Amino acid sequence: MAYHLSVSAILSWFNVLPLMMFSHSLLTSLAHFPDAHFSVLHTIHAQANKPVRHKMPDSDKRTLATWHLWSLDPVVVELQLCPAARAVKIAELMIPRHIGFLDSNTGSVARKFQGLYDAAAPTLKHSERALQLNARLLKLLLQKKPSLKDDAQFHPPLIGSEDTGKASQDLIDNLENCHYQKHASTLTFRPSTINPHIKPYIETCLLNSTLPHEPVTTISIMHCGALLSLETAAPTSTSEIHLLSGMRIYLSYPPLAHNIALLQAYFQELDKGLIPNAAKVCASMLDGIAILQQPGQIVTIPPYCPTLVFAPKTNAALMLRAQHKADLPSRLHYVDLLVCQVGASQRVLGHPEAVDGAVEYKIKQLYADLSVFLGAKGEEDMVDGVSMAAMGRAWKKGGVCFREMVERYVCEGVREDFLNSVPGLWTKAVRLRSLTKCPVCEKGTRDIGSTFMEHFWREHWGGNEGEGEKGTD
Repeated sequence: MAYHLSVSAILSWFNVLPLMMFSHSLLTSLAHFPDAHFSVLHTIHAQANKPVRHKMPDSDKRTLATWHLWSLDPVVVELQLCPAARAVKIAELMIPRHIGFLDSNTGSVARKFQGLYDAAAPTLKHSERALQLNARLLKLLLQKKPSLKDDAQFHPPLIGSEDTGKASQDLIDNLENCHYQKHASTLTFRPSTINPHIKPYIETCLLNSTLPHEPVTTISIMHCGALLSLETAAPTSTSEIHLLSGMRIYLSYPPLAHNIALLQAYFQELDKGLIPNAAKVCASMLDGIAILQQPGQIVTIPPYCPTLVFAPKTNAALMLRAQHKADLPSRLHYVDLLVCQVGASQRVLGHPEAVDGAVEYKIKQLYADLSVFLGAKGEEDMVDGVSMAAMGRAWKKGGVCFREMVERYVCEGVREDFLNSVPGLWTKAVRLRSLTKCPVCEKGTRDIGSTFMEHFWREHWGGNEGEGEKGTD
């Protein structure tokens, strides 16, 4: 049989194959074609060693000289192995120049993130103290005492008439099935009676918090393919997630103005009852970090970092959310974002009637923490001159919004107390530290021409001159 293949035909055929297939063995096999001359083989070999010239989008990793390293990225590998359809969408977010991979050997990624954020970056580390709780013990406890999950809820809520109790029990029974994906949701509950098994870990976290409320402890179990979207994060808290089983992937972004604007628009659409595409929002964000978490590792996410959590395998985790005094300026700076997030989260859970109450709780908590911050006496309480300057800048941005939220959401009676006491708190802070400038506008206290309290009422609290009498030291 004679083979009549032109050079162009052979080349066009090989253009559709990956470069790795242009091996010596393939070229040798072509030599057995009766009409294949050395010139043809030489042309094919030269063509095979040229870079691919197909036009590709800017986001395609293969346009970079290091694309072969990205193909070995553990996050991408796990996403490729995941049977859930959603894994493909998550893999598309692994865009060079938009997101880097964080592990113990990529300190530069964390340093870049920290430089952009001007605060702590997400971290991944092994637990220094082993938990007395593991996935098998958790499963046995939940099977033995079904009431432990009485307050459990799914996020997102189950569709239609699915029985929440049966679905949660199915998930618990299949906790060790790494690819169980019947419902593709996440079960969360407060581990009140499991506390003895996690008490040492909680006590360690309490030592790192200087605000008057304990960390919020949550157990979460994710189906394979489940996604905790942007609205599920607690933006005002530092979140520590201790993985008990399975695997999780985190995509976390710094709170740059660009990213925060995208996040707030996403929350506002959810609050209106729309269904925005979280993956599309993340694809537009900048300078993110991808984290692959294995059992025994702890991931820490700082406040106000937009974060997605994806489950390439069924998993269980213990999460502690704590608020720190050092993070308070950020909470004040982004108080409007907090209100949007609370509204979006409650509506997604199907509780729009709970929005006002949830926002009121957050505003009251912010006021209580602000009182502790401004009433602290010095560096031993983590409120030095730098912290006060940061709080002053945050108040300049968010003080008016904070007042509007107090007036809108806090109940009558408590509202008046809050409004009247804030100038007094700031006056006390200035006096305790013997400050010579207003922390908010940086005017010299001698140049104000009135008492500091009157100045604060007039310039930074929307009041009239003389209303300072209502505040007290």
